[in-house]
Amino acid sequence: MSQIEILPASVDRFADAEHALTGGGDGASCWCQWWMLRNKDFQAATTDERRELLRGDLATSPASALIAYLDGVAAGWVKGLFGHSVGVRLAG
Repeated sequence: MSQIEILPASVDRFADAEHALTGGGDGASCWCQWWMLRNKDFQAATTDERRELLRGDLATSPASALIAYLDGVAAGWVKGLFGHSVGVRLAG
């Protein structure tokens, strides 16, 4: 039977976050920064810059995201958009 585990995302787990975000969909280009930046700033940022912004976000406490593991392999990602990580698109 498969084992599912959900852990807080952190800088120490950045490689796992990267694996979960680049496995499909648009995660590899937005790096979960669309919610965090004004549109003009998001459009101006390169993919590498967005990835580094995520790395910085993962250094905060408490964790702003979770990584889901399936049999020990990062397989899913969810980012909380409330609390300390409310992005400018939601802040008004």
